[in-house]
Parts: sequence; structure tokens; C-alpha cells
Amino acid sequence: MYNNEFKCSIIIPIYNAELTLKRCLDSILAQTYSNFELILVDDGSTDHSPAIIDEYATRDPRMIAIHKQNGGVSSARNAGLEVASGYYIAFVDADDEVRPNWLKTFNNIVGNRDLAIQGIEFVSYEKINKSIGICYGDSNRSLISKLIEEHYLGYLVGKFFRLDIINAHHIRFDEAIRFREDDVFMLDYARYLNNWASTDNSNYIYYVPSEDKKYGTDATDCTEKILDSLNKIFSGNIPRPILDNQAWSVKGAVVNRILANQPISPILMDAYQQTFPSPHGMRQKILSFLILYNATLGPIPRILFRLINRK
Repeated sequence: MYNNEFKCSIIIPIYNAELTLKRCLDSILAQTYSNFELILVDDGSTDHSPAIIDEYATRDPRMIAIHKQNGGVSSARNAGLEVASGYYIAFVDADDEVRPNWLKTFNNIVGNRDLAIQGIEFVSYEKINKSIGICYGDSNRSLISKLIEEHYLGYLVGKFFRLDIINAHHIRFDEAIRFREDDVFMLDYARYLNNWASTDNSNYIYYVPSEDKKYGTDATDCTEKILDSLNKIFSGNIPRPILDNQAWSVKGAVVNRILANQPISPILMDAYQQTFPSPHGMRQKILSFLILYNATLGPIPRILFRLINRK
């Protein structure tokens, strides 16, 4: 028995992480909270990561080793979700580490809530602690508003999710997108939560990469998925501050659609018209005109966009 402690499934997607993996795993094994399983998903690594995973898995029965073909971080996390058995789910990146009280802090604040949130210490040239503070909420709308306001939406590593909610609604990472997939997962999950809590403790150490690790830069599909989720959460009436926060992603997605000669979805066009209702300056007015009437202007918008957007 664990004295009413919740079992946690920790999922780590791993790809060529031999230089940092041992540090990460040792930090988890040093937790003061012991009721967890550690799911190590090797996503087709070509370095010594698979051997490290197997070595650690023989040390502790709480560890589960999965080896699969490379499919990306979303595919690896989904593989972990398929075998998870904990009441709560936590995600850790293989190049990060956690302090000994990381899981204990989650257990102290979660109280059977649908979501618990901790702060994160970002380490690059300097150390920066980021959190949304000590908060409690009883609606998904208050949560999303707070996360977007604090620019904390997509940081899965600072959150504690309930597995029964994830499985009941078949929530998984979208393997078709490789940009802001964390945001999409969080919004999909938020549709079904009723309460949440957060603390300002920063027990997760996030090492900021020196270069972008994302596999792709086209965020158009992701932006549409985010807008769709926000529409569902807010019943088609996204608050203006939240919409304004997405403004430049919306504009970029619209331009990408035009340059690729693809139709602009109604949800994307509606968001653009709300976030840029009165463009200022001749350049912005021309861009807005080309966007709003691109469907009837044939190849003209694509040609002019390339001219206007030249540096």
C-alpha cells in the first residue's frame, strides 16, 4: 500500500539521447515518491540509447522498455500511453532531469483533480524559473485562459494528467504534425477536465536546446487544429485575448495556404478576420485584401505575396 498515493506512469520518448539519458533516469530513480512506473520508449535510436535503456530496465521492476521503429516524438509518446497503467501520466524529455521532490509535489497538490501543474526551471545561458503561480480552478476555460496568458500551454513536462480521461476520450498525440503537437494534446485534454491546481514550485529542469529540434516548420495544420479545439472549449466564442495570442500564427498559416495554392479553411479565415479587422498601413491593407479575396484572384495573390514579403 502507498498510503493513498496515486500511481504515476512516467513516459520518456527517447531518440539518440545517450549523452543525457543516464542523468535523466538517475534523477527519476532518486524520487522521494516511489509509486510510479517508468516507461522508456526507444524511437529507433542509432546510438547507445537502446543499450542504456535495457541496462536500466534490469535494475528496477518499475521500468518498462519499449523499442520501436522511428516515428517521431508523438509516436513514441503514444506507444507509452498504450501500456501505461498509472492513475496519472507525466511526461519527461530524455535530455532533462527532475529534482527529488518532483513527483511528491505533484501528489501533494493534485488531490484527485483532473490536472496538476508545476513550474519549470529553464536552463540555457542562465536559469529562469517559470510557473503560473499557486492557483486552483474549476473549469477548463479558466485553465486555458491562464495557460495562454502565461505562455505555458504546450509545456507537457510541467503537467500531471489523468489516464482515465485520456483513454475515455481516445486522446492521443497527432502523429501527422511535428510543430506544437504539445499544444494540440493539451487542448484536446482540456475539453474534458473539470478542475485543476498549480504550484509555483519548479522541480523540473528543462535544458533549452541550442538549436531547434523540430522536424518541420509548417505550422499551418497545427494552427487549424488549435483553433478547432479552442472553438470547442469556448463554444465557438473564443475570448479576444486568447485569439489575439494566436494572431501571428493565424496570419502565417493563411499566407502558407495561399503560397501553397491550398484553400483556406473557414475556421482559419474567420480567425484571421477577427484578429486583423482593420489593417494599418498600405502594405498590411494590400496583404489583407489578397487574403480575403484570394479565392477569386487566381494566381495573383501568390505572385504578389512573394513580391511583398521580400526582405
